[in-house]
Amino acid sequence: MDDVRGRLDIRGGTAYSPVFTYANTQRVDLVVYFTDGKGEEKLQTPPKGYKVLWVLSGKGDKLSLKKPFGLVKRLTKLPEYDPSLDFDDVEKGGFSMNHQEDISMP
Repeated sequence: MDDVRGRLDIRGGTAYSPVFTYANTQRVDLVVYFTDGKGEEKLQTPPKGYKVLWVLSGKGDKLSLKKPFGLVKRLTKLPEYDPSLDFDDVEKGGFSMNHQEDISMP
């Protein structure tokens, strides 16, 4: 068990540049980058010929890049939804004997 390492309890430090290095060699129109916002302050490779949308998730409040080369948006937390409590889809009809035709026996 001496070779098992504990998991680091830190976040951040994302290197954004490799994604843009790769995207610059491909035919892309848009890169959507989901991140907590903690990473490089400057891109080593700026985007060329496509748009960039940064989506901040989690507790990230701002993007670490000084020049993001695109639009930065933050996800907002939505209230949790429990479908088992949703009775709007329950069928209100159902089977009833009230509106049955009379049956006549000869």
